[in-house]
Amino acid sequence: MSLRLFYLITVFCVLTGTVWAQPCTLPFSASVTSPLPTCTGRNVQFSSTFIPGATYSWTGPGFTGPVTVPNPTIASVPFSANGNYTVTATFGSCVYTATVKLDVKLTPSIQPITYKGPKCPGENDTLVGSAQGGVGLTYYWYGPNGFTYNSTNNEAYLNNVKQADKGVYHLYAISTEGCVTDTVNKQIDVNPDVTADFSFSVFEYCGKYDSIKIKDNSTSDNNQHSGRWDFGDKTGILFVPITQTNKDVDHYYPNNPIVNNDTTFEIFFVADNGFCKDSLKKQVTLGHPIKADFTVNDDSICQGTVINIFDNSRIKVTTSGTYYWTFGDTTGVVDSISGATLATHKYDLAGIYKLKMRLKDYLGCLDSAEHEIVVDSSGAVSFRMSEDAICAGGFITFTGDYSPIGNTNAIWNFGDGTIKTNAGTVVHAYDKPGVYTVTFKAKYRICPDTTFTNTVRVKPFPLIDLGPDQTICPNGNPLSLADRINAGNPNAKWIWNTEIKDKGSSIVVKYPGIYSATVDIDGCAATDSVTVTKNCNINIPNAFTPNGDGTDDYFLPRELLARGLTKFSMKIFNRWGGVVFETNSTTGRGWDGSLNGAAQPMGTYIYLIEAAFLNGSTERYQGNITLLR
Repeated sequence: MSLRLFYLITVFCVLTGTVWAQPCTLPFSASVTSPLPTCTGRNVQFSSTFIPGATYSWTGPGFTGPVTVPNPTIASVPFSANGNYTVTATFGSCVYTATVKLDVKLTPSIQPITYKGPKCPGENDTLVGSAQGGVGLTYYWYGPNGFTYNSTNNEAYLNNVKQADKGVYHLYAISTEGCVTDTVNKQIDVNPDVTADFSFSVFEYCGKYDSIKIKDNSTSDNNQHSGRWDFGDKTGILFVPITQTNKDVDHYYPNNPIVNNDTTFEIFFVADNGFCKDSLKKQVTLGHPIKADFTVNDDSICQGTVINIFDNSRIKVTTSGTYYWTFGDTTGVVDSISGATLATHKYDLAGIYKLKMRLKDYLGCLDSAEHEIVVDSSGAVSFRMSEDAICAGGFITFTGDYSPIGNTNAIWNFGDGTIKTNAGTVVHAYDKPGVYTVTFKAKYRICPDTTFTNTVRVKPFPLIDLGPDQTICPNGNPLSLADRINAGNPNAKWIWNTEIKDKGSSIVVKYPGIYSATVDIDGCAATDSVTVTKNCNINIPNAFTPNGDGTDDYFLPRELLARGLTKFSMKIFNRWGGVVFETNSTTGRGWDGSLNGAAQPMGTYIYLIEAAFLNGSTERYQGNITLLR
């Protein structure tokens, strides 16, 4: 039975109320009809085979419950609606079922457009879009002036922007799955343009300055601009604030230009309308008719040298000028040098001179030029010495006599390997005896170097030897001290440190002490000394402290290491004359400040000491000792 026949029979049965037993073999299917692809945020339409009189039930993840229409719709389908959908059609005892899969793709979300500008005409601008979600996005741009652009990059570029590029730009994006974003719009602006332009007129004067009058011819889309002027003569920057009318300016140039030694200057102008800038350069040439100038073949010479002078002055063509020259010396004023004439002049004296030219043209305008001429001295060189002979190790002061004009260095060679530079007066010491040749050279920047020499005699120091240190015992045999080296030299002179300043080569001493002698030979002196010590004397302290601390606990009136002591006796008396201690021992420790074991009071006591020595001499001492606790 055909489906058409089935439908006709079914309609007949419904209208007549006739019951007909159908075989339940009708074809039945379901599908997603629109749109394709299925993207989030769009409406989805399902369809199924229509059976008249049947009841329908749809179920699936996009429905909150069964839907009882044959062709249901999901509005603004979410991504969570992905999955299988089942439809059941019931007609009488027949139940038909079909399943369809819904594959939902993610629709990207588009963000507002941003851009780097607004830019000035002629610059480049960049439009930036951004979309999120979706797979493999392609961005589609379109806008004014026929602008279209598509790329997987989210930026679009406006190169060399023009006023015609202003307007609304549109952007949408499509994923590789075919899902399309909404379209976003952005108004893009271009800054008002400005064009720098100016003209000028030149006015020349005989005085100090020439002037120019500058007319600002700049144009701006917003009918206003500021001006920034650099006139090329190192006078700084002139700034004219923003104004709605072009601002003309005046400028003055010196008649003797200092830029590039020429009369041409470059004017640099920047017009700024608050948004965009434009600049322009123009050259101005000042045709001033007079410029004094000359050169010399050499401006640094040695005295007596002739210099050559060349006139390089400029005056207006077809005219002539009057020249006035002064050389800075006694020559006076000369007016015979003109044009390209070569002249000469000789400076006889050292010094610094101003060579000047003054030039007057046919209008009476004046200009001048000058050169400094340095004339160095070629005078003699010598030096003076504070001494012409010294002892080894002594100092000599050398003072150079030379002309300082043009001098670049003063070099001393002292003949002993020592050289000093750039000094007019020096002090030098010679360590070794001998005869040295001293050379002094004065170097000049222009004149030839000049040299002077002289000799210095450095005498040796004598040697003196008084022998080794010795010992002596009071009242014993005296000692003889003598210079063992120079005793036979008739040129030697001695002086000893004795009370009478002995002047011989030897002396006899009876007492301990430090004895020294200085020998002088040809003005050079040397000194030696000998220490004579006592070998048998007794050292007597003036106080002691018998308090048991291990220091000065005994009155011991002799050196522990004294040699030659053969006999010793000591008595200690109190202030009433009583004997409180007595000993004859040469090895004892002395008095401990007690009497019969009882500590004696602090105070002053009297001692009496007698001693004998190996050489047969005796000594007797009496004095006071203070006992402290």
